[in-house]
Amino acid sequence: MDGPLTPFGRAVKLFLDQPSKRRQPRFIQSLRNRNNAITANDINTLLIKFEKDSSQKGPKKVLRQVFNAIRDYDAVITTLVSADPMPSALIWGGMKAAMECFTRYSMVFERVEGQLRRLARELDHLKEYEKLFKTSSIMQDLLTQTYMDVIGFWAKVEDLCSSSGTQIL
Repeated sequence: MDGPLTPFGRAVKLFLDQPSKRRQPRFIQSLRNRNNAITANDINTLLIKFEKDSSQKGPKKVLRQVFNAIRDYDAVITTLVSADPMPSALIWGGMKAAMECFTRYSMVFERVEGQLRRLARELDHLKEYEKLFKTSSIMQDLLTQTYMDVIGFWAKVEDLCSSSGTQIL
């Protein structure tokens, strides 16, 4: 990069220079491979797409629709099960537990997507602060640390989206 590094550029450099036992996230690897500057919004947009692809593909989408349909009839099924509780109660109880797990899992991805979208607006504010406080070294250091935290959050989102447990679904 030419000239002095921006707070985001310094944060990326610091993140790349950190020793880590874990594999580096794909967006960080792409930063290493690119010669031109990449912005925080570029990475956030990439991760929103990655999270959306991860949570909306294949069986997850179908399971979400099936579980939503079953949840609509929860009260009816519970009433029917109470009429003959022995085998049907065990089956329905297991199904309800599986539905609850999937619902919580699905909600995590919805929250992550919401946080990434909210973060996009905040990154715009941080960019404005960079311009506004260009001469303040203290503020530039605080912005660099903030970007470091954002990059750490992005790495955790990528781990969550690409972990083996979420790939099964």
